[in-house]
Order: sequence, then C-alpha cells, then structure tokens
Amino acid sequence: TSAIAEDTEDHVTEATKDVTIVDTVTYEQLEVGREYTVKGVLMDKATGKAVLVDGKEVTSETTFTAEEQNGNVDVIFTFDASALEGTTTVVFETLYTEGKEVAVHADLRDAGQTVYLPKIRTHAQDGINEIDHTEALEKATIIDTVTYTNLLPGKEYTVTGTLMDKETGEAVLIDGKPITASTTFTAETAEGSVDIVFEFDASAIAGTTVVAFESMEYKGIEVAVHADIEDENQTVYIPDVHTTATATDTEDHVTGANEEVTITDEVALTGLKVDNEYTIKGVLMDQTTGKELLVDEKQIVSEETFVADKADMTITLTYKLDASKLAGITTVVFETLYTEGKEVGRHHEIDDEGQTVYIPEIGTTALGQDTEDHIEKAKEDAVIVDTVEYKGLEVGREYTMTGTLVDKETGEVITDAECNEITTSEIFVAEEKDGSIDITFKFDSSALAGKSLVAFESLTTEDKEVAVHADLTDEGQTVRIPEIHTTATDKVTGDHDGVVAKETTVLDEVFYKNLIPGKEYTVSGKLMVKETGEPLLIDGKEVTAEKTFVAEEADGSIILEFTFDSSALAGKKIVAFEDI
Repeated sequence: TSAIAEDTEDHVTEATKDVTIVDTVTYEQLEVGREYTVKGVLMDKATGKAVLVDGKEVTSETTFTAEEQNGNVDVIFTFDASALEGTTTVVFETLYTEGKEVAVHADLRDAGQTVYLPKIRTHAQDGINEIDHTEALEKATIIDTVTYTNLLPGKEYTVTGTLMDKETGEAVLIDGKPITASTTFTAETAEGSVDIVFEFDASAIAGTTVVAFESMEYKGIEVAVHADIEDENQTVYIPDVHTTATATDTEDHVTGANEEVTITDEVALTGLKVDNEYTIKGVLMDQTTGKELLVDEKQIVSEETFVADKADMTITLTYKLDASKLAGITTVVFETLYTEGKEVGRHHEIDDEGQTVYIPEIGTTALGQDTEDHIEKAKEDAVIVDTVEYKGLEVGREYTMTGTLVDKETGEVITDAECNEITTSEIFVAEEKDGSIDITFKFDSSALAGKSLVAFESLTTEDKEVAVHADLTDEGQTVRIPEIHTTATDKVTGDHDGVVAKETTVLDEVFYKNLIPGKEYTVSGKLMVKETGEPLLIDGKEVTAEKTFVAEEADGSIILEFTFDSSALAGKKIVAFEDI
C-alpha cells in the first residue's frame, strides 16, 4: 500500500477536523472476475495500536471485482484528525474474498503506508534578555523557538509567525501592518526545532502583551499550526511605564527649596504578567544637565519590589531630599522596571511634564524710581521698584509674586500712617522658565527718613508658597532713605549770632545718615529769610553754596560755606536750607 494525504499528495497532512488519506493498494495474483474487499485501519506508529477517534477505530473499505490479476484499488479514509496532532499513522490493509482473509499488509515500519500529522509548539522570548518580557524599544527582537514532531523527514517546510494582541485576539498592527516573520528549512529528522525571529518597533505597542502564533506549511499547504492565545509559552509581555511626580506639600509639580522635601511618583504600569515579581527603580534627574541630581554628592533614588496581582497597576515611589540648595533646579523622575534582574520597561523623558517637579528660585533688586539706585527720598509719593528675577518656573502656570517692605534694623514690616503693611503683588503666567517681573511699591516715606527698607518677596501658586527671598543683609533688596539735618553758625562768632559785615560767612554743617558708601553726592544749600520764607537775595541774587563728595561711610557730615554781604541784614533771621 501507498498512503498519501489528499491535500498535500504526500505522506504528511494537518491534524484538522476533515482529513482525507488515500491508500492505493497494489495487488498481484487475483482471480479475474472474482469479487474482493479491501479493508483498512489506521494504526498509531508509536503504540502499534489502532488510532481511536471518539473511542472508535478509523477504518475504510472498498469492494471491487478483479478485472486483471494485477492492479490497484484506492481505499479512502475521511475522518476527524483534530485530536491526533503529533501522531504518525500507518495504514494496515487486509484483502478478503467470500469473507475469508486472503492477503494482508501490516508493517509499522513501511514508509509507504505512513502519513505524518505534525505537531508544533512554540516558546517565545526576548532576543537579548532571553525571558518572556521585552522592552518597548524602537528595535525589539522576539525569538520564537518552534519545536516540531512528526514531520516527514527530508522535506522542505516553511514556518510563518504572527504576533497577536492577547487582549483583543487580533494581529498586532504597526503602521497598519501585522508583525510577521518566517523561515524555510529542510527537516533532517521527524523531530527538531527552528527559530522564528521577529524584529519590530515595540515602542509603538508599549503595554501590549503579544502571543506568537505559528503556522507550518509544506508545498504551500498548512500542515501544522499553534495558535493558543492563552499559551504562556507563546506569550511575551511588553510593559509600559508612565509616571506622574508631585511634591507632597503642594500636591502639584512645584515645591519650595526647603530642607525637607518629599516627591511622590505615581508609576502607572500596564502590560504586566500576573503573579510575576518586578522591581521598579527611580532616580531624580537635573533637567538642565540631563544628569542625575546630586545632593551632598549622592543620588536621590527610590525602589519598590512587588508581585503583580493584575496586568495594570500603580506603584508609588517616594523621594525625600534636602532641597535647600536646589533653588532654580527643575527635577525629572526617571523610572526603570526590572524582572529577573533584566530591564523590561522605562520612562526616561527629560521633557515630560508629568515626570517633572519645579523648584523655583527668586532674587530681587530694589531701586528707588527717582534715582534708579538703592536710595530714595523721604517723601509722600515715594516709589520703589523691585525687579524680581525668577528661575525654574513651569511655563504656562499662573503665579503670584507678593512683596513686603521691611525695616532693615528691626526686621519689622513697614506700615503706613494708617498702620497698613506696605505690600503689593502681581499675578502673572510664566511664559518662560526663567525671567523677571517688577513689583512696584507706592507709599508715603516722609516719616521713614534714616531707615533702610528691604523688599521681601514671596512666590506662590494655587495659594502655596514655592519660593521666597527674604534676606535683611541683601544689599540688592535694600533701599536707603537718607536723613539730613544741619547746624548753621557764623564763622566769626562760632554761634548762631552773626556779625553784620560787608563779608559774612555762614558755616552750615550738614549731618547725613544712611547714604550708600562709595557713592558720589552733591549737597546744595540756600539761605532763606525766616520771616518771609523766601530766598535771601543780595544784589538780586540768591545766596547758595554747593559741594560734591564721596561718602566714605553711611553716616557723616560735610560743611558748606555761604559768603555774602550782610550789612543790610541787621535784625534778620537767616535759615540755611539744604538738599543732598
């Protein structure tokens, strides 16, 4: 006998529900004209027993009348072979006439009587890590080792694989195309294995669990398939890692440069393998440098080991640090997922706002509006402009900058005549991370002569303070309000009583307080008539004096000399007015 599968026309076929094996029985020395019956049964080569389908033997028979002594006749077996995957069947045939056995062919070793029903099983894993997880990289490799049994040796086969989405049961698509791979080989023996290599962009399918479906073809006809969406051996996990970092004090992506700062990172993980152990490790990065953020030469890290109780989970990592020296820094949390000591997922996006926490820094330069320097006149309508420079703000976020004037000597807040604190604020939206904003104080400083005012600034967002600059010793924040008073005496008498003379000299000692040392000043004086409050005129001209000097210290004095003809001023009182 020579048994072949109808579909492949060879000794191999797929174990499907509808299989047809045609066994051509060649006979010799039959009696012409006699009726014969050939009865066949399928045998399991491995056990030597009849193949059973639903508990019944697979049989077939053909009755014919011999027209010649020698010839052949076909015995056709049609049956459900779906449960016979991996079986090698051998067709046994017996020839009868008048119910009596007259010939038999039953040889388990006869290749001609044999039909193979191949079986394939697959084991998919990452091409580098050699585990059932792969990272969502642009260039990922999954190797699916296809183990086969019951092939017809010496024949060429092609195995084609497709990656399927475990959740949907559909083929995984990238740019609208399925992920496939194939290889063609010649089976040297009935049993063996072959690798199918899938190379693809896994970054597009992060969070997906893929299952490798494999199909084996012979002569372009499928002879084996393994497509079990629940088979763990065929399954590869591609976890997705996504993080949201916030400061615990503000519950937002911003915090102050404080000694005790806690950043909480909610790490959302998808595509995990249930009951598998993972470790998530994180580190704080400096967004500007792209390197690890260091505090006292140490990295700020956190990690958590857990067993996945479901495919999608959220793990919380906590970072505690002294941020007092990190003002102006923007930190980004990088997270990496491991299993079996191998990296299988990461979220390292230096520009990802969700991973980012801002630690703002502010510095101020306060100037008198009139002088454009750190000095302002004691007057009713004084204006101080404090230019606040900021660093490390979140672009697009609304902030409030609030300024308060403080007495440098006492540290107390300056108040106006109604005892209201002198404060002002500006609301703004940060258009860039680094920039500046002017805070303008308008107030009555006429009672503040001799004081130094320091502008304290506080930056808030959503009513949470995230930066402050309040340094009483900072000259950049300081505006001085000078105070002067004078003592005028006659040069001759050395007293406030002058001598009427053709040439009289009045010495006015100007005592100053709270100047900026090192700066150049000019003192201008004018003699006034006390009774009238008008300038003293001699020969129609005002009596003035002026001197320019550099203040060596904040407090000191300088003498102006007024020389004039006082012969017509007997009985007058003269007052010296001074400006600095």
